[in-house]
Amino acid sequence: VAGTKQFKVTVPAEMAEGPVEVRADGYFGRSTSRFLTIAAKDAPVIADAGAVHHDPAKAPALPLDALAHGTTDANQIDRWKVTLKKGQRVLVHCQAERIDSRADATLTLTDAQGIERERSRDEIGRDPLIDFTAPADGDYLVGVHDFLYNGGAEYAYVLTSSTRPWIDAVFPPAGQEGQVLEATLLGRNLPGGS
Repeated sequence: VAGTKQFKVTVPAEMAEGPVEVRADGYFGRSTSRFLTIAAKDAPVIADAGAVHHDPAKAPALPLDALAHGTTDANQIDRWKVTLKKGQRVLVHCQAERIDSRADATLTLTDAQGIERERSRDEIGRDPLIDFTAPADGDYLVGVHDFLYNGGAEYAYVLTSSTRPWIDAVFPPAGQEGQVLEATLLGRNLPGGS
């Protein structure tokens, strides 16, 4: 956008969801890369609810497979409400480092009584991931904050809760170009897996 530090990015319709790196070429050369997250075409996107996040009683809903984005606030915890059924396994995933944020995100998950059930910090690099199976039907609160409780516009995060499969590793990790090989997937919520 002329006269600002904003750019309009067009995403091709066939682009797969996930993180992408974007660079700009200009008069003085090529910029450093910036990360963008491409959301699934049918995924609801939820914007930061501001100070409402800080009150557990007013925590906005985070539907399964929605993509929520926000920024951490200094000395505060953003809270999101996730509704689960007994035995439902959910992966709560926060991206901060991987989207070039200054936030060193920490995730917590508490039950309706305020008892902390899970906590995660550096699961994928410096980004947290919670793997949780609900012991009972109900609402659970996901908390997001910077490890040092810093905040501001440069402390952005992207948050999802999902029951979809998650791949942690593939073995063997690679083969020869053009070679067909059998691989073992290691992960969570894998269909037919254990």
